[in-house]
This record gives sequence, C-alpha cells and structure tokens, in this order.
Amino acid sequence: MRGSGCRRTIVRYIDEATVAGVLRMQELAQATGGKCTERETAVRGAEIVVVATSSKEPVLEGRWLAPGAKVASVGWAGRDVAELDAAAMAHTVIVDSREGALAESGNIRLWKPAIHADLARS
Repeated sequence: MRGSGCRRTIVRYIDEATVAGVLRMQELAQATGGKCTERETAVRGAEIVVVATSSKEPVLEGRWLAPGAKVASVGWAGRDVAELDAAAMAHTVIVDSREGALAESGNIRLWKPAIHADLARS
C-alpha cells in the first residue's frame, strides 16, 4: 500500500503447511503448496495450528498440541458448540473481544477458560 504510511512486516516464515479434515483437502493442499494428512498427524509437532470449521463438536484435541503451540480458532457453528476440546482451551486464551466471546463463542461458553487478554482493549 504505497503512500499509506503502512509498512509490511513479516512476523514469521512458514516452511510447511499441512491440510487436514476438509472435504476438498487435496484441492486445497495443491493450491497452497501444502500436503494432506489426518488431523492428529497434522497437529502433533506443529508450532501454529489454525482451526476454521463449522463443526458442532471438537475437531482439535489438546493432547495433540506441542508445548508452546499457537492455536487460532476462527470457526463458528453456534454459541453452544465448540471446535476445540476442553484440554485445548485449558491453555492461555486470548480473544478479540471479551464481551463477544462470552456471548457467542462455544469454545469459551462451554469450557469457561480464563481469558488472559482481550485484543479489543489492548
């Protein structure tokens, strides 16, 4: 964005991407240069995990997570269902809006984790 005063900053390079559990994962993996595998295999050892589903039950188990792994949960299937299990939610939780998360996030409403930071108030 020329002239906008914004500078592009690369926070982290991602060497490898793995796609798991989506209906058209072969197609997505080819389009992104990634590879396909099962959910647990994709998560074990990963430093960054992105969960973006409309699942009404957990698709990510906390026991699969490596120490220090960063998880971004962006899916939404309703305020009373979760895509992460209780073990995954037992770690440090940062939300975009405390009020929004308490009202609408099944991951927050079901497992009631401590919210360590609220980005809307940062």
